[in-house]
Amino acid sequence: MYNIVIGLFYFWCSVRGLNFDSKSLIEVELNQSDIVERSYFGYTLLLQQGPNPQVIVGSPKQSIKTGGAVFKCNIYSLKGPGCYKYNISIGNEGSFNGNFLGSALDGESRLQLPPYLFGQAGFDISYDKIVILYNNTLYQILRGEELGSYFGSAILAEDVDNDKSDDLFVGAPMTSGTTFDEGCVFYYNNVQQKTSVKLFGSPKRGARFGTHIISLGDIDLDKFNDIAISAPFEDDGVGAVYIFKGSQNGINPTYSQRLSPLTFYGNYASLQGFGMGLSGGVDVDGNGYNDLAIGAYRSGRVFILKTRPIIDFLTTLKSNVSSISNSTYVSITYCVKYTPRANTTKLPLADVQFQVKLRLDYRVMGIGNYAENITISPSNNICRNVNVTVKPTTTNFQPFKYSLSTQVLQDIIFSQGTNLIERSIPYAHGCGDDNICQTQILINVIRSSDSIILGEDKNIIVIVSAENVGEPGYQCELHIQGSKEIKLDKTCIMENTTYICLFANKLDSEKTMQLSFNIISSDINLKKIVIKFNLKCLGENLYPADDTLNLKVLFRNSIYVEGKSNPDNFEFYGKGANVENKIDIVHTFTVGNYGPSPAKTNISFLIPIIKLGKEDLLEFIEVTNIHGDQVQCEASDKIKKSILIIPKYDVTSVIKTPLNMTNIFDCLQELNCFELYCEGDVLYKSSQTANYNLKFQIKPNLLEEFFHTQEKNKNKYNLAYISTAVISNGTTMIVLEIKNRHLLLH
Repeated sequence: MYNIVIGLFYFWCSVRGLNFDSKSLIEVELNQSDIVERSYFGYTLLLQQGPNPQVIVGSPKQSIKTGGAVFKCNIYSLKGPGCYKYNISIGNEGSFNGNFLGSALDGESRLQLPPYLFGQAGFDISYDKIVILYNNTLYQILRGEELGSYFGSAILAEDVDNDKSDDLFVGAPMTSGTTFDEGCVFYYNNVQQKTSVKLFGSPKRGARFGTHIISLGDIDLDKFNDIAISAPFEDDGVGAVYIFKGSQNGINPTYSQRLSPLTFYGNYASLQGFGMGLSGGVDVDGNGYNDLAIGAYRSGRVFILKTRPIIDFLTTLKSNVSSISNSTYVSITYCVKYTPRANTTKLPLADVQFQVKLRLDYRVMGIGNYAENITISPSNNICRNVNVTVKPTTTNFQPFKYSLSTQVLQDIIFSQGTNLIERSIPYAHGCGDDNICQTQILINVIRSSDSIILGEDKNIIVIVSAENVGEPGYQCELHIQGSKEIKLDKTCIMENTTYICLFANKLDSEKTMQLSFNIISSDINLKKIVIKFNLKCLGENLYPADDTLNLKVLFRNSIYVEGKSNPDNFEFYGKGANVENKIDIVHTFTVGNYGPSPAKTNISFLIPIIKLGKEDLLEFIEVTNIHGDQVQCEASDKIKKSILIIPKYDVTSVIKTPLNMTNIFDCLQELNCFELYCEGDVLYKSSQTANYNLKFQIKPNLLEEFFHTQEKNKNKYNLAYISTAVISNGTTMIVLEIKNRHLLLH
């Protein structure tokens, strides 16, 4: 028997096959006051079973003033009107034009007092809503998060976690996302929940994910219902449908499958509107699994997607021995069986073909890999035996490893099971009944010095000494973790940042190993090098077999400073002299390093200040490098105390003009000066230098004023202007002074 609800609400209560009995037609009428033209009465329907069967009918355009409405219609009411309007209060908001209440319906028919879900979605002045009723009483209103998202245009109440209570899914297909109309679905774990989790498809422009939401039933027979959500405008209107799986924890927020015509076999790229029509929860071919119908309304096409049969397969892998001696015969057994999830006699599952591959350890004699295809009937356990001989060994006592991989060869079957099983058999070491050797290993790392000189020492040579006073240790490996500034000069395995070196195949007494590490860094900020050693053998070591080498990093270098002045002197002829408006003077300092360690060329310049009123006789302009680029320096009128303690020396020894006729300006003579501190580059090689060019300018008119207006300078016809460079290598300080030897006044 089929119960069919159609149109503006006529009901056939008796139908045989496809022959409708028109005499059994019952028309259920509305109250005269509720009859409205173009109300969309019947736009959505929800059939409810029970002692008094009824249909919930949506009428989303019931009233221009008050918006949509929802009616409860008693199917077998023969006296008077059969439909009654729900009087739903929306709190203080009241009703408003165009709220489209009733545009989506769903409800739970299993409870004695079923909740009904009424969606209202449309172009409103407020956010869209879902109205939840219990026993015809308003229970809760859920609101959308985004204006115009069409929250509530699609709703589904379905138990996806098998807790006997429906969960709620609310579509909001016009949610903007990162572009526009990407869409989303709000998932409430129980219809009474107020908090939700958002479900998404592919974040594609205009997809409108959440346009339709349907229940698929339990498509994989794992005791949890699954759902399908459509995005009929995805991929420029082609459309897609997403499958979400239920579980004990609710719906899995990551979709398990995406169905798109663009991935179908054949030419379906021109389809449009795929997913606008959805129907599921029905097994159309009788194989025990629900199938899915999807309509592509803009192309006039409908697709039936049949669910593949699901099998659970079980594989076992074992051997007849628990350990291997120096030479052993081993019998390995593997078994495969499967069970179909669906219990159906209408379309029973045929035999299934499996491909199995057995891979054996390289220490077997003869063939190491076996592969075969096996045809298995349902619940029939198929087993195979493989006999192998293990080669004798005196070096490699790692466990004997073997594995079994299993694969179903038929694409029409979906299989779940363990595809790969790995097993191992330990070697018999003569270490007690448990075959676990308890070693007592102590190691010591020795180096002649606890420091290195960066740039001078090219490698680090250490001796690793190990002593075992317990049971023998087999396949002993030395694990080394070192600083990134060093590299082990030995063929070892590298795993992440750890070197693994074979130390001994068998360690039952003492053994030493020499290791050499190349120093590959010249980082001037390097303070120490740390190398950690750990010796690991098969079995259990009763003592921690580890040691750490800490090396201090020292620096030894020889820094020098050279300088010159350009020009180194010039003559000034006084008033009326034909000279330029300004005279440029450049003091050039060159810093080098003879090594062996790298050196940073941070340098301080001490520059005398000669004031004439508010102007400087020699105006400092800038500091540039050898390429002419300006060097960033910090100027301070207070010289550092570390520089002021430099021993004073007599600069007159470098002045070749008569001292009684020379004005000397030198910062080491406690004159008014300022300091210029510049951070330089690092010199790694002796061939590298750093250059600093200090540029000054002299105004001739100020020179004339200097010599003629200051009483103390009347008998001094020469001016010695000296700048000083100070640089430290951490232990010593180098000082260089550059002067303009004389300015001769005629």
